[in-house]
Amino acid sequence: TVPHGGSLQLNVVPEFGTVVMMILVVSIMSITVISAKSKISLKL
Repeated sequence: TVPHGGSLQLNVVPEFGTVVMMILVVSIMSITVISAKSKISLKL
């Protein structure tokens, strides 16, 4: 029989990778939006 912890790790790792990718994308998008807004406000 396969240990329960091993099957759990196999299920959690891919989800963890997708969560990390989502966090990276959201953080990059927020940084670009904030920098764009700050540049616009500086020009005004």
